[in-house]
Amino acid sequence: MKKSIFFLAALFLSVIVSAQNYKLSKQQHEDLKKAAINKVERFQENCRLVAGDASYSEKTCSGGIIDITMQDFLKDAKIEPCEIDYINVHGTSTPLGDVSEAKAIIDLFGDSAYKLNISSSKSMVGHLLGAAGAVEAIASLLAVKNDIVPPTINFTEGDEDENIDYNLNFTFNKAQKRVVNKALSNTFGFGGHNSSIIFGKYENK
Repeated sequence: MKKSIFFLAALFLSVIVSAQNYKLSKQQHEDLKKAAINKVERFQENCRLVAGDASYSEKTCSGGIIDITMQDFLKDAKIEPCEIDYINVHGTSTPLGDVSEAKAIIDLFGDSAYKLNISSSKSMVGHLLGAAGAVEAIASLLAVKNDIVPPTINFTEGDEDENIDYNLNFTFNKAQKRVVNKALSNTFGFGGHNSSIIFGKYENK
């Protein structure tokens, strides 16, 4: 958003300088202003598509963008969804974020979503803001190394959200031992900065 504001300011400055230097007619000046505004709007739309769906500084992204983010990283790594054993979710324990991410996992992974483990490191360490992605990446790496999935703690009976499918294995309250060949870690930051990263065991081929 800051980039678009600076971009907007630069464009209008260009309009003013052009009007002064070339003595544009009033109609030409208005046409140039409209062209500048159109460019800014297209620029903002491109930023939205690349960065996420930010419309508010603390709003996380929607399920559609989460789905696209994970899908893009799986495609880039040439990995099928069924190959992922564990997802370290963004998991901020917010109704909007948790519901969107859970639905996105089902949409993308299909039946495989019910065979993998899911957990949120933030349930144990809180939201570390700029450090969250790094800490969650470490947790994912350790899950791959040790074949132990860290838990989502502090879940008690009655915490259920009717919009979340609890047939998914959220690894509630206790770590689980399982083979983790590949783990995916999601980070969907404030303002629509969305990313996933995949870690896997080294295969000596």
